[in-house]
Amino acid sequence: MRKYYTLVLIISGFIVSCNSVKRTEKTLLSGDYDKAIDMAVKQLQSGAQDKNHKSFVALLGDAYQKAVAEDITQIKYLESLQNEEYVDRIYQTYLGLRDRQQKIKPLLPLQGVKFVLNDYTSQIVDYRDKVSAYHYAIAADLMKRGQKVDFRRAYDELVYVDQVNPNYKDTRAKIEDAKYLGTDFVIISLHNESRQFIPNGLMNQLINFNLNTLNKKWTVFDVNANPKTNYDFAVEVDLEHVEVAPEQYYKERTIIEKQIVDGWTFLKDKRGEFIKDSLGNKIKTDNYITVRCEFTEHHQYKAAHIGANLYLTQLDNKRTLREEPLEAEIIFENHYATIRGDRRALESNHLNLMNVGPLPFPTNEQMIYDAGEQLKNKIVYSAKRLF
Repeated sequence: MRKYYTLVLIISGFIVSCNSVKRTEKTLLSGDYDKAIDMAVKQLQSGAQDKNHKSFVALLGDAYQKAVAEDITQIKYLESLQNEEYVDRIYQTYLGLRDRQQKIKPLLPLQGVKFVLNDYTSQIVDYRDKVSAYHYAIAADLMKRGQKVDFRRAYDELVYVDQVNPNYKDTRAKIEDAKYLGTDFVIISLHNESRQFIPNGLMNQLINFNLNTLNKKWTVFDVNANPKTNYDFAVEVDLEHVEVAPEQYYKERTIIEKQIVDGWTFLKDKRGEFIKDSLGNKIKTDNYITVRCEFTEHHQYKAAHIGANLYLTQLDNKRTLREEPLEAEIIFENHYATIRGDRRALESNHLNLMNVGPLPFPTNEQMIYDAGEQLKNKIVYSAKRLF
């Protein structure tokens, strides 16, 4: 039996290996040379059988030669166009030539196929400098235009230059300049326009934002104005009213009646004789009684409401870009019940209310602070949405 399983495994492995050869050949014939190289390299690294080893070596050599020839032809063509817009493509192609060689180097030498390896260092360095100069010049031209959208595009160009060629000229300093000049600076302020009493510290609570949740790549918020910052936008929140409804307490009384089983008796006929079943046993019947309970439900209620308006203003021309109402409401509610009578008349929903008792009403100040926290979250949400 063991020999049988061994034979099955050998045959299965052979079939899988042959299928891998066919898939690699198909990929090569489709012109996807680098994928064919990856497939052949994977098989050779895994230790293909001797017969298929030669097949994968031959496929790898064929795919490699064709991929290199295709890249060299592409480079020569792009260079002949003498258009600096193609320096990126040429640079990336040279990197591809180098990386392809690095992929097969660990497998060399491979018997039966000669792989020609070249040193592309000088070409890569040359085109790295051309790519850097090209994108640096684009960034410099964008920064001369003076618009924020141009500074942001310049930033992306300069970041790419620094990735390709770290510390090229003054790229990193220009990256910082482009980042600063492309950023919108926003000042957030709150004003009490309600002419109502506001607890001490409420305004500080409302303006105490976690700025990290607001700031984005191209937007920076402040709540304390920095005299050295030239702000682009202002988000102003005017409190229009702050109200706390009086404490409300009321109760509802209900009389609940219900029939329940209370023991049993033997069933009798009209003559007063016991009724029996077919076996001669007396038949029992449930006794029903009516129980009654006075159920009193107690309700506690209190609410606080803050209304505000948010304004987004463009500061260079004092133009209001957006006006948005904001509201926050906190409600305190508590329901509980007391009874007088037979609790067997009650249902489970009645009994649940009996597990709760009265609660102290929150203070007006606490209600206003809780509503203020809700309003602050809405301010943050709106500010995020505006930018």
